[in-house]
Amino acid sequence: MLRTANFLGVVIATGVLFFPQDAGKSIGPQKHAPHVSIPKISPRAEDVSTLDGIVKAYYEVVSGPADQPRQWDRDATLQPEKPPRSP
Repeated sequence: MLRTANFLGVVIATGVLFFPQDAGKSIGPQKHAPHVSIPKISPRAEDVSTLDGIVKAYYEVVSGPADQPRQWDRDATLQPEKPPRSP
C-alpha cells in the first residue's frame, strides 16, 4: 500500500514538474454527456457463467461503431450489486 502511494506521488509530481502549464486543467473539451437511464435487466447466462464470458461481455458492451448505442443495461448486469469493500 505504501509503495503504491509513493509511486503515485512521484507520478503526480513528475507530471506537475514537466507540464506545469497543464496542472489543474482537464484534458479535452468540456462537454457534458447526456443522462442515460439504464433499465434493469436479468444477466445473460453466457455473460456471467465464466470469467471468459464476463470479459467477452465487457468488450461487447463498450465496442462498436460510433453511431451504435452502447449496451449499458447489459453492462449493469456485469457489476456486483454490493461491491466488496476492503478494510
